[in-house]
Amino acid sequence: MPRLGLELSGACLSFLALIGSASAASCTVPADVELRPADVQRIDSFEAARTRGLTEAMASVTKAESKILTDVVGAKTVPFTEIPMGFYQCRVIKLGGIMPVSIYPYFECVVSEMSTAIEKLTGSQRFLGTLHSNDSGSVFYKGALNYQNEPEPIFYGNDAERDQVGCVLLISATSPRYRMELLLPLYESTFDVIELVPKD
Repeated sequence: MPRLGLELSGACLSFLALIGSASAASCTVPADVELRPADVQRIDSFEAARTRGLTEAMASVTKAESKILTDVVGAKTVPFTEIPMGFYQCRVIKLGGIMPVSIYPYFECVVSEMSTAIEKLTGSQRFLGTLHSNDSGSVFYKGALNYQNEPEPIFYGNDAERDQVGCVLLISATSPRYRMELLLPLYESTFDVIELVPKD
């Protein structure tokens, strides 16, 4: 369960202030996207869940982990409307929950279907979903958690416990890099961040 009563050091508070100053563009649901009522509530608590996940992560973050979080989660965002199609290196960062912070190696993802679909292709935990431009300078994502050993893919709406919602943000325009923020997953963590780097 989330640990809301953490006592933070001055360094941790400074880190959270840095993250807050580079806060994500608001994550809004496009008018043509239908969600379960529970997921609408999740989106309404986007910023609170993000802050809670970061606060929990700061309980025992290492210097190396802090650098990665600052570089990815703390990076300022640039308004954009779609992710170019192609293959990406994708790294999952789990904040809060069972472990304060878990940073995984890069796996392979792909953006397809005229920039309207995204899928994590490798690793034991995967995701599959759709991408939707919105009017807040980000791209909305709805999808589902999948596992490597499953014979058939799981889509949003097939299993409420697998459903995912969040937003994709552009964090570097000169050398394009993105982060997808998924709030309040039902397993393991409080807030997930997936860094997406185009493959050469």
